[in-house]
Amino acid sequence: MSVSPPGRIAIAQEPEPEGAARPEPDNVTVKAAHGIEEMTQALVVRAAVFLGEHDCPYAEEFDGNDCTATHFIGYVGDEPASACRVRYFADFARLERVAVRREFRGQAVGAKMIEFAHEFCRRKGYRKLHGQAEEHLVRFWEKFGWRRIDAPSFAYGGHRYLEIECDLEPHEEPITTDGDPMLFIRPEGAWQKPCLLERSTIRPVTEKADEGSEGDEWAAELKNRIKRLGSI
Repeated sequence: MSVSPPGRIAIAQEPEPEGAARPEPDNVTVKAAHGIEEMTQALVVRAAVFLGEHDCPYAEEFDGNDCTATHFIGYVGDEPASACRVRYFADFARLERVAVRREFRGQAVGAKMIEFAHEFCRRKGYRKLHGQAEEHLVRFWEKFGWRRIDAPSFAYGGHRYLEIECDLEPHEEPITTDGDPMLFIRPEGAWQKPCLLERSTIRPVTEKADEGSEGDEWAAELKNRIKRLGSI
């Protein structure tokens, strides 16, 4: 597992042994973090891996970009097991801070996190992902369609990093302004499920009163009373 370099973004993931079967337990799930509790779970997983295992300084791991990112949290059963975040730019998204707790490695937990992130970004309409990985982990990322790009490598904390990218296939139903307007108000990553706010669509529409209506007459009278009180 790699260490987050100061001032940079790292993709970190435990590589699987060559030729090893990759178990996929049925109780592994991944979702976008909704609310403070789930975001806290994602941050705790990262802290356990990067701060606890690799002595990464707090200020390097929590770099000021967490409030501008979408966080994903993976579970084994009900236990938070993996995390990562995605940040968005003009024509690409950044997959960052992938972390899997030690006790859950080797169970395809990280693989499901990456696959979920790919699908999530495809649905948002992104066609390219960018990240950084240690040299010895590039082969791991190639399993998911990532490749090294023509850019200089760089070193931090005794580790050498490479720039990597992944091209995404266009999504069959990307979220666009031509689609269902309700998609924009649903929680991130749960676009297929109607949300509580949609219940308000059954409320009757309150029309603004026409000029000269009783409501306007009441407002005019109120203004006159305030004016008279000010002249006392």
